[in-house]
Amino acid sequence: MPEPFAPESLDIAGSAALQAVLARCPHAECIKYRNDEYLITKGDASQEVFLLIRGSCVVEAYPPQENAPRGGELALLEGKLDHPTVLGEMAYLGEGLRTASVRSVMNTWTIRLQPEDLDVIIAQIPELARILCTQFTARLREANRQITRFQQKLQMQFEERFLAAGETLYEAGAPADILYQLLSGTLLLDVNGEISECRSGDEVFVEPAAYFRDLPCAATVKAKGPAMLMGVNKDSKEAVIRNFPQLILKLLG
Repeated sequence: MPEPFAPESLDIAGSAALQAVLARCPHAECIKYRNDEYLITKGDASQEVFLLIRGSCVVEAYPPQENAPRGGELALLEGKLDHPTVLGEMAYLGEGLRTASVRSVMNTWTIRLQPEDLDVIIAQIPELARILCTQFTARLREANRQITRFQQKLQMQFEERFLAAGETLYEAGAPADILYQLLSGTLLLDVNGEISECRSGDEVFVEPAAYFRDLPCAATVKAKGPAMLMGVNKDSKEAVIRNFPQLILKLLG
């Protein structure tokens, strides 16, 4: 179990900034964590903030589980008396659940705070305020990168195709790397000599099963007359599912 420790045992008196934290932050507690003890657990609604002043912690992508295999480590953080690392600082911004777990590696010494203590640090302890602002900036920058990657993943990357009469869209056996939606015109689908027509209408897609199941195209497809299509590449499958759920329901049916 985590346990309190005496500030003088780490010579905190040698750090004016940490002395100011203990003197001015009403909720400050000196807490020691042993190997594999968790400071923060993913999914919790806890609001504590930690100054890591000695030792190391690993940030993990999953909540702790009994006999869980190691893996999913996101970062290794170290703390020093002259340059503490702030843990759990995003609790200052709201009341969301923890998005990662933080586990002590060997012995770890911390000053445990509440979010309102950060107001004191920002207003009265400039040395730590700079460290805190630097970490806020880095965390928000990373969050922005993740949001951008997520948005890009959900956006469909598409191209327009215009076919003249008799022009081939693709041959049977070709990889179904692009999902085509027929916007206007009529296509002829030749499957082993059997010809069928695909006419434009409301959300008409050409061989969607091959696209979603990573199968080769079954038909040779040509334009009967002038045709316009939209092609969505294979990197946009999740976006297609989100934008056209009824298409997936048809395939499952």
